[in-house]
Amino acid sequence: MKSYNSGWFLQRYGSLEEFLLSEDVTRTGVKIIGHESEEIDVLAQGFLSSTCPYFLVCFSAAVGSRACSNPPYFSGMGVSNSTNIPLLSFADPTISLDGSIGLGWYAGSSSNLSLMEKMENIINLYSQKTGLAPIFFGGSGGGFAALSMSHRIKKSKTIVVNPQTSISNYVFGQVKDYCRVAFNADCNEKSQAYRLFNEKGIVHDLNILNREWFGEEVLYFQNQIDSHVDQHLIPFVEGWDLRKVVGDSNFEADGFFFHIGLWGGSHAPLPKDALIFILDLVSKGSSFSDLVNKFSDKYKSPSFCF
Repeated sequence: MKSYNSGWFLQRYGSLEEFLLSEDVTRTGVKIIGHESEEIDVLAQGFLSSTCPYFLVCFSAAVGSRACSNPPYFSGMGVSNSTNIPLLSFADPTISLDGSIGLGWYAGSSSNLSLMEKMENIINLYSQKTGLAPIFFGGSGGGFAALSMSHRIKKSKTIVVNPQTSISNYVFGQVKDYCRVAFNADCNEKSQAYRLFNEKGIVHDLNILNREWFGEEVLYFQNQIDSHVDQHLIPFVEGWDLRKVVGDSNFEADGFFFHIGLWGGSHAPLPKDALIFILDLVSKGSSFSDLVNKFSDKYKSPSFCF
């Protein structure tokens, strides 16, 4: 069951078409778009008060224990406030279908197979209404969604942290739960899940795609001691023409930058101060090439070799 914060201003729209024709979308609050299993919750924040040329589009990572919380789950409010970058934060509607799952990769479900297309239309509306350019951001499962969205809106900036790059390569218990809730399918093996996703026509394996599939500017942060290095990063860059830039932990392929650093333990997200440092530079016009230089100067990392 959904539960909306009492402090949020709620605006309800019966359909995506109704929302796209609305004139009052930039007001801070939650937009509830559609109905029942197709409903999409979007949090907009800071559009009327910021002078930043960008807006942050956030996709959430896996939700931990849901015993004391209810969807929708949004992310990015803190860094938006700290950097004064307007925020558009999507809650994954698949998470709202069943209280037993915490991750849906924004890939959709049987009742919402066109979820990525719908989110694309919503993001484009905000760009058109405000004249601002999107910065896609996500960590882990949200990173998968951010990378996927970069394909749909190529003229964008994308920043991901420890992302998954193939849904079926993730912890299989969570993949199995997603198959059950999203598609009412009982998948007992990785290969079954992979076939199911192909049959449903959803984007689920970014490892089979080349550099040109993704957005023009992408920055991929990966913690060196995370299991995602072997399970997601290495398969992702196989066959890419990577060149080393700035020291021994940064790589680039035609505007797609990788920083393979060391912070926290295993799958730890970037420290908040590091993320604010990054977003502040981007919002002030730094290129990703310049950003990697400045980030490497401020946050030293051990060397890394693919």
